[in-house]
Amino acid sequence: MNYGGVLFCLSLLIGTIFIGLRLDNTIDWDWSTVFIPFWVFDALFGYFILSASLRLAFEGQRLPKSVYLLVVNFMYLIPYFVFRLMLARKLDNLNSVTYTKAFGPLFFIGIFSIIVAIITPTTDDY
Repeated sequence: MNYGGVLFCLSLLIGTIFIGLRLDNTIDWDWSTVFIPFWVFDALFGYFILSASLRLAFEGQRLPKSVYLLVVNFMYLIPYFVFRLMLARKLDNLNSVTYTKAFGPLFFIGIFSIIVAIITPTTDDY
């Protein structure tokens, strides 16, 4: 059984339920607390990215590919984490972060996705 997939789905389901309960004012938690399942998801995703990249590196001659995948995946993961952190701080009114600044990491992810789509080879011969 794929326990990683179950953990991913479970953390996303719990996080979505927490957001719904918080929006309905059923729970009075801070937004930072509500986003904890999503941060657990980020940590699990980072762990699985790292383990998959190491597995690819130890399989043989796939070291450049594993390093490339590791860098690209973490370049997606880190801005998502920063976005959730800044959004939670904005929703909790802890600092004067504007929504433009809070959603800035998502803009970076969009630009980075375009760059990756342009420079990534279409064959598996790299």
